[in-house]
Amino acid sequence: NFNGTIYTKVSIPKQGLHHLTVKGSAGGNALLYSIFVTAHNNKKESIAATCTESGKDIYTCTLCGNKEEKVGAAPLGHNFEKYVSNNDATCIKNGTETAKCTRCNKTNTREAKGSALGHKPIADKDVEPDCVNPGKTGGSHCSVCGAEVSKPKTVPAKGHTPIADKDVEPDCVNPGKTGGSHCSVCGVEIEPATIIPAKGHSVIEDKGFDSTCTKNGKTDGMHCSDCKTIIVEQKVIAKKPHLYRTTILKANATKKTNGQIISACAVCKSKNRVTIISYPKTIQLSYKTKTYNGKKATPKVVVKDSNGKIIAAKNYTVTYKNNIKVGKATVIVTFKGNQYTGRIIEYFKIIPQGTSIKKISAGKKAFDLSWKKQANQTTGYEIQYSTSKKFTKKTTKTKVVTSCKTTKATIGGCKKNTTYYVRIRTYKTIGNQKYYSAWQKGVMKVKTR
Repeated sequence: NFNGTIYTKVSIPKQGLHHLTVKGSAGGNALLYSIFVTAHNNKKESIAATCTESGKDIYTCTLCGNKEEKVGAAPLGHNFEKYVSNNDATCIKNGTETAKCTRCNKTNTREAKGSALGHKPIADKDVEPDCVNPGKTGGSHCSVCGAEVSKPKTVPAKGHTPIADKDVEPDCVNPGKTGGSHCSVCGVEIEPATIIPAKGHSVIEDKGFDSTCTKNGKTDGMHCSDCKTIIVEQKVIAKKPHLYRTTILKANATKKTNGQIISACAVCKSKNRVTIISYPKTIQLSYKTKTYNGKKATPKVVVKDSNGKIIAAKNYTVTYKNNIKVGKATVIVTFKGNQYTGRIIEYFKIIPQGTSIKKISAGKKAFDLSWKKQANQTTGYEIQYSTSKKFTKKTTKTKVVTSCKTTKATIGGCKKNTTYYVRIRTYKTIGNQKYYSAWQKGVMKVKTR
């Protein structure tokens, strides 16, 4: 009662037909097998011998894969034929040579007998003896390895040549010496000299001084009067700063001289900065003519210096004279403060009030006119009449009315049937000067008969 697969290995040593019976361990039917065993069918593989290993033959069955090995030819051994020098021989020692196996490239190095180079002698330079060291002469050495080939002869040292030392005087810091000797050839001391102690410094005090604004100062110090050595160094005291003070020279409007703002040191008087104050030169009034109104005329004032720059109003005061009535009014600018002095005077005119023609009528080669009376600050009237609207000089005539109370006039001597243009103004006489009002606004026109 077996259901499955069982594998087993059976060894059959002989060729021929063999029968195999297989029974199960639990009983049941036995199985009978017949097996025919044949000889191996071997294939031969030969491996050649090398310099160091034997050769061998390998037999492999083409049926079952079984392998068998048999020893072949013995190792061949190395074949070193040509040795080449390694060029490492010295004067006294043989060098080496190396060959390569013709089969496996293995190398072999051995001593190259009789290859030592031998010394190449060269004569040594003679060495002169000195005071303490002997010299030598003759002898030789190898020019290749430097080895001594033949020994030189020794020349004895000469010994010292004594000479007396010069005496040295001591100074402030260095000791002196006297006596003693040394070799005149090599300079070696033979007999020591006697030391004379240093003298020490002769101290002088250097008095310092304070600095100023133009010159550095120095601290106290000391030096030696003999060797001039500085014992205590004098240190520099830096200059003091300048004590600048400002002085103002006022610009004078009256004398027309510039002023200056001078920044100078109060100690050394050197100037740090100088600023020019240009003197006041001109006055500009807001008007030069004012019509009389019974009140004070006070035109606004602008003051400029000699460079045309406006001077601030805080630097002056303005006063007016004769500035109510008709005539020449005065403006006085008086300068104040710390930059300006003096004064400038300017003038303007107050003119009388004007009038106008009320009525004009034509006459025969004449015309009559009347006008408004103007008595305040007025002396009289001036009437102009012309055949030209532009009142040119050649076409214009003037009539003066010397009383301010007069308010009418007749103008004769005119051309007949001619148009005349007429205007009027007032005037006031003060001394030799006449002050005129403005001409009336608009021009009257009349035609004579």
